[in-house]
Amino acid sequence: MGAKAWILNIPRLFRFIRKISLRKWLLLVRRRSMEILRSLFARLLMGHKELEERQEILLQNRELSLLNELSGQVRSIPEMKGMLEQFLKRAVTDLQLHSAVIQINVVGEYLDLPYKIVECPCDRCERLQGRECYCSIVSIYYLVFPVGGTDNRIGQLAVCSYLPLNAQSVNVLQSLANQIYVTAENLRLWHELKQKEALRLQLLDKVIQAQEEERKRIARELHDETSQSLTSILLGLSVLADKKTEAERHEHLRGLRQMVQETLEEVHDLAWQLRPSVLDKYGLAIALERYMEQYRSKYGIDTDLCIVGLDEVRLPMEIEISVYRIIQEALTNVARYARARNVSVIISRKQCQLSVIIEDDGAGFDVEQVLGREPTRSNLGLRGMQERAVLLNGTLKIESGFGSGTTVFVNLPLFAGKETYAG
Repeated sequence: MGAKAWILNIPRLFRFIRKISLRKWLLLVRRRSMEILRSLFARLLMGHKELEERQEILLQNRELSLLNELSGQVRSIPEMKGMLEQFLKRAVTDLQLHSAVIQINVVGEYLDLPYKIVECPCDRCERLQGRECYCSIVSIYYLVFPVGGTDNRIGQLAVCSYLPLNAQSVNVLQSLANQIYVTAENLRLWHELKQKEALRLQLLDKVIQAQEEERKRIARELHDETSQSLTSILLGLSVLADKKTEAERHEHLRGLRQMVQETLEEVHDLAWQLRPSVLDKYGLAIALERYMEQYRSKYGIDTDLCIVGLDEVRLPMEIEISVYRIIQEALTNVARYARARNVSVIISRKQCQLSVIIEDDGAGFDVEQVLGREPTRSNLGLRGMQERAVLLNGTLKIESGFGSGTTVFVNLPLFAGKETYAG
């Protein structure tokens, strides 16, 4: 009975063994499937990360390419306009925007450059110019990026997109706006350099013309006045022996002495106009005092001179000469154009700064209009004053208005140890 029962239980045993094997196999399959899924998920994550990295690299390459598009040197407004139009076309395409516009002021000219890649679905948005599209068909994301900082903003870069822009795209667009400012600033500096070069050539031409005119004037005065005076003295000496009495000779010598004195004064006036010797010998303060006395006597304009901080102090020669010539030019302009009754000059030295104020009560003029014109003979005097101040690392500012007189402010830096003491 025992053997028979055991034999009868064999099928049941096989079914039990088969059930256990199937369970193990299912567990094994499940474990293997989980491993495969984990591996696939890991590969998917890695692929997604690589895709993001590739997209980031692609975006960086596009950014560099667009920045390179803006890094070219431009020398005129038309060149700047053409470069920005080409840049806008690439930026809208590469960054998958709907439209964009650049609105900036460059060298006194306003540029309004829009570009769009497709029409707005609602057909009511002709172009983007600082306006949002309010159509209900599609959502529009609108962002504005300033071109320049808070204190030096010159315009904006505005973009319109169907898709929201991520942080990286926003950073790219801000970098592009910054580069637009750099390009515009380079053009402004180039334009300013050209203006200064033109002014320098004008001033150089003026100096050469002034030198030639001065030579001609001196030659004419020497011929017309000094030469004639010396000829008269020579003739007077030649007839001195013909005088028969001592009284006649004495009277004749007195006349010759007067002629010699007048000739000496003529020569002295010529030398003063070329370069006042008192400036070399006694310094700026005394030279200006004497010049103001002559100015008052010659033009009948009341003058007032106030000098502070230069007692027994000599400034560097180049500063004394420049200040003297600036004041001389300013007072000459007052006499020629201002119809003023009074003019005052204030010179103040404080530590390492020298300030000069020249003020009159004349007719005044429009400063921006006069200085804004191309360099001409009528405004080269003012430009020459500015140039003298700039050459000494200083500044010159002119304030004026019709009927309110004119004030010239000059500030020049002084370097410690350069001053000397008179006496």
